[in-house]
Amino acid sequence: MTSHNSYRSEVVRDSLRVFLDDLAARAAVVLSEHIDAGNHCAACGLTWPCSRAALADHNLEMAHP
Repeated sequence: MTSHNSYRSEVVRDSLRVFLDDLAARAAVVLSEHIDAGNHCAACGLTWPCSRAALADHNLEMAHP
């Protein structure tokens, strides 16, 4: 039973790593588009930092602390 639990833990850990790497990659794309353009976001025009940039920053930090 222990080896099964160990294998299962590895699968979960690997799946989580894949998910977090994907999250970080998507966040990096958003942060490259939603940039400060004189106190406004270059992509969406909202006041800087826009909600997408703030969320992407959070997600990048969470994915790769």
